[in-house]
Amino acid sequence: SIYTVIDSSYKFKITDFTDQFNGPGQLISIAFSRLPVNGTLLKAGSPVVVNEIISSADLSKISYTPGGGFTGNDSIQWKISDGYNFTSNPALLMMQVVKLPETPQLTGLADNYCSNEGLQKIKIANYPDPYGLINADVRLDTVRMEINSPDSSFTFDPVNYSTGTHLMKTTF
Repeated sequence: SIYTVIDSSYKFKITDFTDQFNGPGQLISIAFSRLPVNGTLLKAGSPVVVNEIISSADLSKISYTPGGGFTGNDSIQWKISDGYNFTSNPALLMMQVVKLPETPQLTGLADNYCSNEGLQKIKIANYPDPYGLINADVRLDTVRMEINSPDSSFTFDPVNYSTGTHLMKTTF
């Protein structure tokens, strides 16, 4: 499966197709036997046609754009050619179109901190997204905070900051 975000395009990588090829020789071309129902498949900006032969050199020019506002599953099927024959069984690729959180949700964040409290742990409750499609950026004033991957948290020590107001900005 591949994942893409609602109202955005997914640009295919050659490996999206070559990973499906396990025959003799090498992948020379493909032909789509089924196009997506809930989106558009394009090659270099033009619609792909069923059974159109696409060379391996052009595979990175293929993109999928889900229909406006669509979320859910879509799929495509294609046959692979080694330059002599096309496979009899088409390869299937599922495309999952998802809506990602728009704003980070922080937990453990207090209104005030005292310099003798020691390390403070803040967690981004809705990160990472389960699809690996977004990156989070956390800054305290201008300093980028390192996000710990196992639990999506970051720490800071109030002793390192002067008395007064500071700005914490978290974006996806």
